[in-house]
Order: sequence, then C-alpha cells, then structure tokens
Amino acid sequence: MQFQLSGSGMDLNLLREVTALENLPITDSYKPLYWQSLYQTKICYGKDHFPFNLLSKKNENNYQKGSCINAEKLYLQECLTFEICSYDLNDSVLECFPIMFEKIEKEFF
Repeated sequence: MQFQLSGSGMDLNLLREVTALENLPITDSYKPLYWQSLYQTKICYGKDHFPFNLLSKKNENNYQKGSCINAEKLYLQECLTFEICSYDLNDSVLECFPIMFEKIEKEFF
C-alpha cells in the first residue's frame, strides 16, 4: 500500500506503529533488490565476480544506493506491505480495515 505522508506530520515508522496498535497486519515493504550484498559486491559464484564479469565495462550496471530513486523512495518513505496471504481473513475482519484506517486518518491527518 502506498501512502502520501508528506505534510501530514507522520512518517512511515510512525504509521507502522499506529497500524500495529490497530492490529492491522502491515509490515515494511520489500527492500530494493539491488541493495542485497550479491549486487553490491557483484559476486555470485566464485572469486571472479560471475556472472557480473560477463558484462563489458561499457554495459556495466550500477547497483549502488541512489541508482533507482523511485524504488528507494517507495521503500523508505511511502510503501508498506499488507501480507494478506499470511492471515486467515474472513469478510467480517476485512470490513474492519476501512474503519481502522478512518480512525487513524481522523487522529493523525
């Protein structure tokens, strides 16, 4: 779920805490894939940087932080994940979600 929090006085950490108090099963979004050490070190198999050594220097990809600001902005500032498959949610539980978000909105926005 994407949230536009700028100007609200709330950041993603506070929103996560508040949703936890309301028993909403919401967690951090997925970290950008290229932040994993495999991409940062460009070593997958062996010491020769395979498969990254197959690229020519001209076509070398940049996997450093800041190389995809949109993905990073989503992860750091705007996106939380609702792990719907991790819970047994029936209709009555799902009907409570908008009520909980309305409560959060009234209190913090």
